[in-house]
Amino acid sequence: MRAHAAEVRAAVDDIFARCRLEPRPDAALHPLLARLIAASGALAEDPAATAPLAEIRAVLEHYAALFDEVPA
Repeated sequence: MRAHAAEVRAAVDDIFARCRLEPRPDAALHPLLARLIAASGALAEDPAATAPLAEIRAVLEHYAALFDEVPA
């Protein structure tokens, strides 16, 4: 699970580095990314924990509700 946590964190870092959204979608995205950072950190600390995985799923569901394009 630590590898998955690192993948999530790397993806978030990449999004922050390449993010060129308009102000409104940017404002909606950044709190979701912060939640992913927290969840991936918690997962890295305790790979057996299920709460961080549930949080990652919840963020992805919320993302899908906010944006038309859903990550694969």
